[in-house]
Amino acid sequence: IIAATGEHHPLTIFVVEDFHQISINTFFAEAGAWPPLPNTLLLERNSLKVLNAHLDDKVQLQVQGREIANVKVSGTAHDPAQAFSNYLIYAYADINTLQSWGLNSVFTEINIRVRDQPFNARAIEHTASQLAL
Repeated sequence: IIAATGEHHPLTIFVVEDFHQISINTFFAEAGAWPPLPNTLLLERNSLKVLNAHLDDKVQLQVQGREIANVKVSGTAHDPAQAFSNYLIYAYADINTLQSWGLNSVFTEINIRVRDQPFNARAIEHTASQLAL
C-alpha cells in the first residue's frame, strides 16, 4: 500500500466472511462503514496515521509492483491484537472485494476454533490436519 507521502508499506489484509459474526481474532468497529462497503477497505485505526490518510480517502494498492486499485477507506477498526507499527498496515475486507481486485483466494493463514476440546493441543492438531486434506 502506498502512503500519501509516496512511501510503500507492507499490507496485511484479513479476509472476513461475516463482519456481524466474528468469534476468532475479534476486532471492533471504530468509525465509518461496518461492514466495509463493497470494493473498499476497513483500516486498523493506527494505520490511518501511518498512511497520513483519513476516512473516505483513496489509497493505492500494489501487488508485486503492479497497481491493482485505488481503494476507498470506508471505515476504521480497532484490533487489540495488532500492536502499533510505524510501518505495517492492517486492513479488513471480504473475499468478494479481493476478487474484484483480481486477487485470488489463496490464503497464508486460517484460524480455527476446535469446539469439543479447545485447549487440547492434540485435538487441535488433529482437526487442523483433517482440514488440510
